[in-house]
Amino acid sequence: MLVLDWRHNLIGHRWSKGVLTSPLTLLPVKLVSVLLLGLVIATGFGGDSSPLLNFSPVFVWVIWWVGMSITVALLGNFWALLNPWKIIFGWAEGIHRLVRPGRNLSLARDYPARWGIWPALALFLIYA
Repeated sequence: MLVLDWRHNLIGHRWSKGVLTSPLTLLPVKLVSVLLLGLVIATGFGGDSSPLLNFSPVFVWVIWWVGMSITVALLGNFWALLNPWKIIFGWAEGIHRLVRPGRNLSLARDYPARWGIWPALALFLIYA
């Protein structure tokens, strides 16, 4: 019987943990991720109207969806590292902590538990 449930923790070793968690390594990766998001948005609004000549549809549908799913299948889920929205929010939180020490960048409201998943389902049905 062939077992395909093998795993390897990349940050389990001292040398790789130092490299993969170093700000010197993470900052360029995060910058590229945020710049790519900006490029996709900019070319989406101001690029060519032909989807074959515009960077946004090609990047999102070909490189992103196909490439990311194959890469995640082979290397693991590294979306938490590359998520540009999370990166931008983290930077905004850091700036907010400098401006207002001791306060979080938050609405200070809890999500109502009784709502459950219904807002997400409603938005999905509206979108679909």
